[in-house]
Amino acid sequence: MRRTAPAIGAALIVAVLAGIWLNSGGKSSQTRTIAALETLIGRDFSALRVYSDMGESVPSSADLAVQSKGWLDYHNINSWHPAGGTRVCYRWADIAAGSYDAWWSGQARNIGAWGYPLYLSFTHEPSVNSAIHPSCGTPAEYRAAYDHLVQLFAAQNVTNVTWVWTLTASTFNGGSGGPAAWEPSRYDVVGVDGYNHASYWRTPQAIFQAAEAFARSRGKPLLVGEIGSDEQSGNPNGKAVWIGQAAMLFRSYGDVGAVMWTNTGNGGNYWLDSSPQTLAAFRTAGQGSFYGPRSNTFVSGGTLWGIYSRQ
Repeated sequence: MRRTAPAIGAALIVAVLAGIWLNSGGKSSQTRTIAALETLIGRDFSALRVYSDMGESVPSSADLAVQSKGWLDYHNINSWHPAGGTRVCYRWADIAAGSYDAWWSGQARNIGAWGYPLYLSFTHEPSVNSAIHPSCGTPAEYRAAYDHLVQLFAAQNVTNVTWVWTLTASTFNGGSGGPAAWEPSRYDVVGVDGYNHASYWRTPQAIFQAAEAFARSRGKPLLVGEIGSDEQSGNPNGKAVWIGQAAMLFRSYGDVGAVMWTNTGNGGNYWLDSSPQTLAAFRTAGQGSFYGPRSNTFVSGGTLWGIYSRQ
């Protein structure tokens, strides 16, 4: 039996005001806008990550805001819908079997008619399993669902989608069966989400090197979809140094299409202005021509400097 995803209402999007919603965590309203953050760092961003689930159509208002700026649009559709403070799965096995093809075909037609370049991922971090980020099946079922959607979009002749496959950095480092357990047959870009925690301090290389090596082994570019660091206990310069190291590391790789910095207090003190040293380091890291391109697609010889925030 064919099923249709219900209309749930607004999903987790990040666009308001000047094109992005920055979770201020009690900070002044000025620092909640993209324009204010751009002023603080002395430059514009050029990419945004957007989240939605199977209760919201694409393109969303966030996608249209990205289009108005000419930024790269990195949009993830998760295979669940919110319900009572948790999230309820649309099972990957059912997606692979075509149970929700009516909904997905509608999204494919909408995206194709829109025409704007879209870097699209399906259920980022599929190895995570929690109340707010449930696992909706097995690795094999995830692979099958991902492959089915790629084929469905191709059958709809959608030509403006670049497929991104995104795992946690810990999965690339061997957790949850390692990346091969979750790898679909057809995708264009390797995506990775990684964080540095005060309780488990690691260098950027320790977090991201395995993902970069995997992308290189597959001959695909790397997209850093989420990146953030806590402040380091007892070292007021620790986070600032870490940000500088990360920027230098991604530049040295030569295959990173975009970096989406996280600005939030959810899960850690990932604010980009969590200290004067941190803000100064982030401002310095984003200067120069390498991180300066403005484009709605990956560019040769540079990396797009993006932003992402969540409640």
